[in-house]
Order: sequence, then C-alpha cells, then structure tokens
Amino acid sequence: MKFLLLVSHFTIIVFSTYSQVNNPYEKAKITFQNNQQAEGEIYIMHPKDFFKPIKFKSSKGETTLLSDSEVTSIELVDRGQKYVSYRTMYKGATGIVPKKVSDFYKVIVEGATSLYYGMDSLNNEYYIMRIENDFLEFSRHKRTSANMKGGYYNNNDNKKLRASNSIIAKCIPEFETFIFDEHALAKKVTEYNACMNTLSKRAPSEKTRLFIGGLMGYTASAVNFIDSKEFTAPYGFASNYQLKGYYDLSALTSETLTQTSYLFGLSFSIYPRWNKHFSFEIQPSYTSRKWSYPSQQLEMESAYLEIPTHMKVNFGLKNSLQPFFGFGITPAIALNSSYTSEPLTIKFKADPFPGSTSFPKITQVEMPVILPGEYSPSQLRLSVSTGFDFFTGNAKVGLYYRYDFLGSLTKSEIYNTSCSTNNIYLTVGFLSKK
Repeated sequence: MKFLLLVSHFTIIVFSTYSQVNNPYEKAKITFQNNQQAEGEIYIMHPKDFFKPIKFKSSKGETTLLSDSEVTSIELVDRGQKYVSYRTMYKGATGIVPKKVSDFYKVIVEGATSLYYGMDSLNNEYYIMRIENDFLEFSRHKRTSANMKGGYYNNNDNKKLRASNSIIAKCIPEFETFIFDEHALAKKVTEYNACMNTLSKRAPSEKTRLFIGGLMGYTASAVNFIDSKEFTAPYGFASNYQLKGYYDLSALTSETLTQTSYLFGLSFSIYPRWNKHFSFEIQPSYTSRKWSYPSQQLEMESAYLEIPTHMKVNFGLKNSLQPFFGFGITPAIALNSSYTSEPLTIKFKADPFPGSTSFPKITQVEMPVILPGEYSPSQLRLSVSTGFDFFTGNAKVGLYYRYDFLGSLTKSEIYNTSCSTNNIYLTVGFLSKK
C-alpha cells in the first residue's frame, strides 16, 4: 500500500501537462479566405463537431467561432488530417452543387479527383467526389448517388450502389457494385487518379488509441453465507421423503470470511475517437484467494484469472491528471481450486407430517457445509471503479480502486454465498503505434 502511494505521489509531481490523447483542444493551422494563416487550437469533443462552426483559440489566447464563410481549410497538426470549408470545396464548380449540410468536410483523398466526407445535423453521412469541376454525391440515408449534372442512380436494399459517370468512364467504364463505405470510395478515387497518371494523397484514417501495459496491486475479498430458508428433507434422506423442515444456519451466517492477497497482470486502455470523455479498460490479472472458516471446519482456495472490463467516464480532459468513474463486469475464472469441508453438527428443525411421532421436532444432522459438486468458484461479478489517470508523452499511469460485488462461490440449496472484492492497484501503459 505504501509503495502505491509513493509511486502515485511521485507521478503527480514529475508528470507535466501535455497534449494527451483525449485532450479536447487539438493543435490546428487555419487558412482563411484571404489566404492568411493562424496557428492555435480547436475544441473538438466528437468527430461530428468538425461539421459545424468550430471554436478556435489562437496562439495569442483569443477565442472565436469559425465558419465556412471565413475559413478555407483546417489542418490538424497531430493527426495529419485536413478539413476544407463548403465554399472551398465547391469553388469553381460549373454544375449544380448540393445544398450545404456541413460547414467543413474532411478530405479523404486529395488529387486531381478528390473525395470528401461530411455530416449533417441529423448525423446523416455524405461523401462528395469532385472530378475536375463535376461532382458525385453519395448519401447512405437517401440510398442514392447523384451526378450533379442531373443523373441519379439508386442503391439497392443492401446499401450498395452502382453508378457510372461520363468522366469516370475515361478510365473506369463502370463503378463496380461495392459496399457504401469510406474505404471503397477512396479506393475508386485512388484508382481513377492512377489511371489518369495523377497522384493521390490519402488522409490518415481515424484510429482508436490503445495503451498497453501492466498492473500490480492489493486485493481483499469477503464471503458471506446467506440462509436461503429452503424447506427440504434432512441430509441423508431422499428429497421425496415426507418429513421436511429447515436447517438452523445461524452459526454459519454469523461471520464474514475475509482474505487479502496481491494481484498482477496486464492493462489495455482503449480511447475511441467518437467521444473523448469515454474510454474502455480490459485488465486481465492473476491472484490467489484462500478463505478459512475454522468453526465450520471449512477451507476454500482458488487461483483466479480475473478480467475486469469497464467503460470509463473521464473528467478534466485538458489536464494530465484526470479523475474517472467506471462500471462494468469482472469475470473471475478459477484456474485451479480446492476445498475441504468436514462434517459438523447442524440443527434441523423438522415439520412432521400429520400423525407422525417418529421424528423429533428438533434434531442434529451430521453433514459438511459444502457437499460434493457444490463448490463453484468461477464467478461473474458486477463492478464499479474510480481513480486517476496521469498522462505524459506516450505513457499513462493509473491509480485504481475497483469494487466487485454479487459474486458467488457455491451452488447449495440451503444457503447462498455472496462474494465481493476491494481492489487497489497501479497501472502503467504505453501508447501503441499501430
């Protein structure tokens, strides 16, 4: 515990603020309609934020809202991506252009023939292909592609489309049927440019950011026995025996079994592009747990592969120190397990059938707490977590507290078990380049 506190304290002091993977402010170079340029940061929480006026903070600290009427292009320095304004994209067009649905369009392929991507306020997607001064618009929600000179072509029910164009036909007689997606369209544009002996510049694709590392820490678990008040035949008698009753399990349920141990494993942190507030954690770890209950002549032991899988909500995204709250599940797979349960005396409160005097109202039954086949240590627990992540460069260090609950260790008719764990651990991960 002291080790974890020392490392986390050192981390806070040493790790300085930097532009981490989920920072809502991204470095950008703005080119205005008057050809002047400015460098600064744009505020982006969701990819769809690019398709409306954008909040821009200049290097001088001035904040303004940029629209397509004043901006030619936006270049994202760290991503290597470029967005052009609606006006810029259709500048010089000789045919009919589609109505404006987005302030800015992402450049997918740039060349003699270019491909752009936009989104309207209803999250409908549009791909615009510019061939010289002619345009093709592809839209999934309309299930159509449209030649801006007047030709329309229907998509089929599988959201595929077939379209031909007199200009494209110079090299590609007909668009083959293909799935409506960015990759398929970009491939056709690149092929067409190559056929026309012109170069294509393909924008880097949006990638989910992945941190890979390890974890180690401390875990404490608690097991409670809960009387299920099962109306049953006494131990050693057939289940259809007429005499039934209840076990007195007050001694068994009066205590909580606790144990502590260490855990260590791997950590995978996934930061998607679609919302910078959210991330996902998968943390497979190994630990060994042993519970002893001397008064009940019971001992249980299991080695576990535990795989907590959480969705996290992150806060303070502008800072290198970010608190979070998470929730998810923790599968706990018993790699090997054993138990010993010696017979002990348990009271049985009988409820004799009418006219019976052969069985006393209260009797003693010799039986083990866990019968053969009842020990089932593998679990699926619900879990919640909280803590802090510390970012620096391409590294991330996290201090986590995770509470798992609603686990169970046995399958008995006369009682239930409730298993919960408290876990505190440190993670260190590095940003994957792939």
